[in-house]
Amino acid sequence: MSNPDTRQNMTARFYTACAHFRIVGLLATSLLVSMTSMASADVRLPAVIDSHMVLQRDAPITIWGWADAGEKVRVTIDQTSAAVVAADNGKWQVTLPPRKADGKTHTVTITGNNTITLQDILIGEVWVGSGQSNMEWHLRRTQGPDEAIAAADFPNIRLFHVPKTQQPEAAEDVVADWKVCSPETIPEFSAVLYYYGRKLHQELNVPIGLINSSWGGSPIEPWTVTDGKGGGMYNGMIAPLTSFSIRGAIWYQGETNAIQKNGLAYFDRMQALIEGWPEFKRKSVSSTGIEK
Repeated sequence: MSNPDTRQNMTARFYTACAHFRIVGLLATSLLVSMTSMASADVRLPAVIDSHMVLQRDAPITIWGWADAGEKVRVTIDQTSAAVVAADNGKWQVTLPPRKADGKTHTVTITGNNTITLQDILIGEVWVGSGQSNMEWHLRRTQGPDEAIAAADFPNIRLFHVPKTQQPEAAEDVVADWKVCSPETIPEFSAVLYYYGRKLHQELNVPIGLINSSWGGSPIEPWTVTDGKGGGMYNGMIAPLTSFSIRGAIWYQGETNAIQKNGLAYFDRMQALIEGWPEFKRKSVSSTGIEK
């Protein structure tokens, strides 16, 4: 039978250990909360605002993101800057004056509780390509792909490929990044949009930014905005980009609607798409026509 004093000592040590672990646990929790608070205080940017991007020339430059409510955020492009205080929901946005295409690379710095530096920024023309399979069709799947891919060495053409997703409400961001056009980055990119951008680059002699947001086999309806409500593809793949200044968009779609035998209604649906996309800063949508 154990000694009562021994049992008391063991009990005392047990409660002492419990108290110690509670203190350690509280300290760990406090540290975790502190770290989480520090992380949430960081200024964040959408994916489309990133190094290697092309900003639309001759148009106001809109930069936006998220921070702590009330946090002061300053955006600087070279020597030009603007500041704003984040709203109660943490969102912020600044607009900087238009710039000419100058053939130079630029640096964008965003400063709040942290600092983000974006490098290798160009000023030029920005185009969105959207629609179904003929817009999505990869360069590597075209005729003579090896030669086309090997020749796709254009440092002043930049590529942004939006992944396929549908959302019930307008999303705030996409999972993508800007890439310099090269034989390594072009094979899985839209062939139609690439050739369109290459022609613009060669004729205008300015940097070109290409944003591919397409989905093979899709009808037009999920891309449109009806009575103020966006379709799933619009919400997930277009809405997050609408604050980004662009020159326009090319659209290549229609076969699926014809197969579904509602092609006669396509004119009205195309009008709905055009009317629903002017949230883009340049408010310019061009159509390549209906697929055949």
